[in-house]
Amino acid sequence: MSITTEVANSMTDWPELRRERRVIVVVDVVESVRLMQADEAGTIDRWRRFVHEVRTQVLAKHGGRMVKSLGDGMLLEFQESAAAMQATHEIQRRINHQNVGLLSTQALLLRCGVHVTDVIEDADDVYGAGVNLTARIAALAEPGAAVVSAALRDELVDGIDGRTKDLGPCYFKHIDKPVHCFEVRQTEAVNPTLPIKAPRLLPVIVVLPVREESVNGNGVCLGSVLADRLVVGMAKGRKWRVVSRLSVQALDRAGISASDAAQLTSADYVLSCSTVQAGAGIVVRAAVLDAARHCEIWSQEFACKLVDLLADDAECFSNICNSVSVAVLNRELAAVSGLGLHSLPGHSLLLGAMQRMHRLSGNERAAARDALGCLVDRHPRSSDVHAWTAKWHFLRIAQADGEGAEVEARKAREHLDRALDLDPCLGLALALKSHMHAFVDRDIDAAYAGLRHAVAIDSSEPLSWLFLSHAQATCGDGAAALESVRIADTLAPLDPLRYFVEMMWASAFLTAGQYSAAVQSATRSVELNAIHLPGLATLIIAQQLAGFDTEASNSAKRYLAMRPGASVSRYLSTRAAPSSDMGRRSAEALRFAGIPP
Repeated sequence: MSITTEVANSMTDWPELRRERRVIVVVDVVESVRLMQADEAGTIDRWRRFVHEVRTQVLAKHGGRMVKSLGDGMLLEFQESAAAMQATHEIQRRINHQNVGLLSTQALLLRCGVHVTDVIEDADDVYGAGVNLTARIAALAEPGAAVVSAALRDELVDGIDGRTKDLGPCYFKHIDKPVHCFEVRQTEAVNPTLPIKAPRLLPVIVVLPVREESVNGNGVCLGSVLADRLVVGMAKGRKWRVVSRLSVQALDRAGISASDAAQLTSADYVLSCSTVQAGAGIVVRAAVLDAARHCEIWSQEFACKLVDLLADDAECFSNICNSVSVAVLNRELAAVSGLGLHSLPGHSLLLGAMQRMHRLSGNERAAARDALGCLVDRHPRSSDVHAWTAKWHFLRIAQADGEGAEVEARKAREHLDRALDLDPCLGLALALKSHMHAFVDRDIDAAYAGLRHAVAIDSSEPLSWLFLSHAQATCGDGAAALESVRIADTLAPLDPLRYFVEMMWASAFLTAGQYSAAVQSATRSVELNAIHLPGLATLIIAQQLAGFDTEASNSAKRYLAMRPGASVSRYLSTRAAPSSDMGRRSAEALRFAGIPP
């Protein structure tokens, strides 16, 4: 056999080469030559023990592989960037623990380099320019620290995977172009990404990435779609804040627990979901965690069709969001009912007040007033507190009589002025102040101009769109009124003010001449809140204009029982434009239904 044939035969037994994308970690012992000269046997023994500890405990935990161990370093590889960085931090913590009690001249200190790159590997080793670059990056690190490439940094989350420092472009021998590098040091503890500089008066919800993803035949990750849609859906509620979609994606890359996610985002509630494929659809299990009490407060399963999940208006998403909203609201309201006001966090007080003030019954209204009063005392410079207190007085105006309505209007304006002094762009305050021009001052032009300004400043405030719809309906523009109330309905599908939304739909339908639709919306408004007198008046008008004379007469009797002194002239005195076409038709409908002139 020739030498060439022997070499060829021996090469057939070599491990197979593969090209893979891997995270490479190079660990280097600082001043290894000096340590060996001072205590060769002791240094070798400590290093061998440490390498064994890394191989059996660190890499086993984080899914890494030890490619090779050298006398003064290690070459490691990982499939995930977050796992590689966590392992790097743990290696530094463990070596620091081993150095406890030793003289500084005896301590083993490590510098690490981390880079994500395409490599060629076999069962024994990894090859490629990226491996050499990682070794050069490691040489930049200070003792006890790690330096990473920009490619690796892009896959990390600052504050979760470590605290980063930009080192800028770095030049290396035999490498033509500079390499952008970052120093990464482990954080001492999990801390909120942003400090809370002001009292938080709305609870925060974080939607965790969906871990168990079902993938359809087109390769669409339904778990990712579900998480993204839930963030958007929950963000429509005005009764809480929702952690942003980009932050949720960062949590997904970091792979952290629900409790750590809550701490990192300062969230009060955590929404988690898992998916299981079931035939032509999936089953979504959703659960809500109370972060402060570390307990699950709600869970439910939802069956969804794959084709429905990919639709923009998928019913599955709205069902989950609705159920989560009810669970959170019930939790907050239970807290308000079970503890003294001064024992509750600000967001529980405000959320409880927001819910109760819209019920309009005496006891609920008083409870909302007390909660808001407590908040004003606790946070006198909170624009949100003053705006919601103004809204409480605003809701009282429609139910109050004569001088009582004047007092409520004055108090509402005092709190609105205070809110806008603190935050001139607060959408809720702008909406209320503008609508009072119509509802109290009977100045529809000022109201219309103010509301156009309000939606331009804050287009996400649903009350601005509702009040704008009212102004447009008063001016006879039914099409515009319907569009504005549609926008408001999209922004606040879960609002406790739902009865008011339905009444605005009815008003817009009336102006547009769609009387049957107006009856349906007005009926729903009264079903949701039986003691809201403007809603009942709107129902009477809609029924009469739609030709439902008997129903309109019965509704008028109910109205008079609730407000014995009611009259058509009194109703017109509350309208911004009583002489408008809609005003005249409304007055005529009320008279035909049996309301005294």
